[in-house]
Amino acid sequence: MKNAPCDWVDLDLRFRKSTVLPGIPADHPDWWTFWHAHLLGRAKPNWFYSATTSPEWFSHHWPALTGRWIEAADEQLASPSHLAFRPEHLDNGDIDWGGNPTHSMTWAGFHYWGWANPLIRGYGVARNPHYATAFAGHLKAYFEQIDTFVPTLWEGADPNDRDWRDWITHNDLSAGIKMATFAEAVMVFAREPLWTADDLRRATLIVLRLAERLYGTYQNARTSMEVLMTYNFLTSGAAGLGVVAAIFPECTWSSAWLALATRILEVHVMELYYSDGGHKELCTQYHQAGLRDILFFEQVLAAQGKSYFLTVEPYRAKLLTCLRWLTGILMPDGTTSVLNSAAASTDWLIYCLVANKVLADPELDYHLGQWFSPAYIPRLKAIPA
Repeated sequence: MKNAPCDWVDLDLRFRKSTVLPGIPADHPDWWTFWHAHLLGRAKPNWFYSATTSPEWFSHHWPALTGRWIEAADEQLASPSHLAFRPEHLDNGDIDWGGNPTHSMTWAGFHYWGWANPLIRGYGVARNPHYATAFAGHLKAYFEQIDTFVPTLWEGADPNDRDWRDWITHNDLSAGIKMATFAEAVMVFAREPLWTADDLRRATLIVLRLAERLYGTYQNARTSMEVLMTYNFLTSGAAGLGVVAAIFPECTWSSAWLALATRILEVHVMELYYSDGGHKELCTQYHQAGLRDILFFEQVLAAQGKSYFLTVEPYRAKLLTCLRWLTGILMPDGTTSVLNSAAASTDWLIYCLVANKVLADPELDYHLGQWFSPAYIPRLKAIPA
């Protein structure tokens, strides 16, 4: 059975009716223009970096990584890609979101939108408006095709197994990564003159759609097993849901979304990692991906003075154990040992560094001192991560 397309008009109106915008009625024809101005002018919530303050800080503390973000943004500006996947384009130049010329499963990963992070973060450290306009253009094409693209599946995928377009768009991992990416765009591009109210509307409606879907799926879950169903996929989903809730506190939906996101991640921190800190999926990459998403959400909370998982027990102690586990499996070259489907990587350092700003753990601090330098760029295999 095919899922019905999203009613964008209805979602738009319900968001406006549920969101406090002082002095502006929900049915005002220029509501989104006023909302755009509201986000630009509000003091809080903040993001954990900004195009106003971050360029100088990053170039001083992380010069190599800053250069890599700009390089990666320029690469995406020239030719959008995800790993080895290069999308096809329509006659008007837009990405063809259904096109999968090599019949590769990597095409599904392109739909997760993590490839577009360099455009946002490159803008954050270089203030290049072309990064914002490129992101906005891809966003518009995605918004227009999200309910109509015809999936070209990878080899071995049964076309009759499920509604693949719906699954690729809404599975917990895809939804979570997109929610985090579009929320970051909303916050980081807020002061860019070329980022318009229409761009903001599209990004907002997509994250609202994904958030509503995920919330509706798990809101009535009563047991830990019910919120462990998709494991690391749902870790990403819950973190994305929490991020969306955190950046839109004006919306009455946000408190329920934040409560559910926090509850899911509480269970995942305590149940997806063994007492020694190792991840129960027995894969180094899944271990780090879970920490990545939890700590990303934590940074968004911390920017609002609401740090939680690194300050509240028993989650603080468990996350410390998980981070120490990573330093315990380091190889002599500073990469993490490869377990199961993982790849050798050095991104462990990022998670330990972010967390240790709060944890102040001497064991983590020792390893950070051993391996961090201004030339550091996180790597996955031989590829900058």
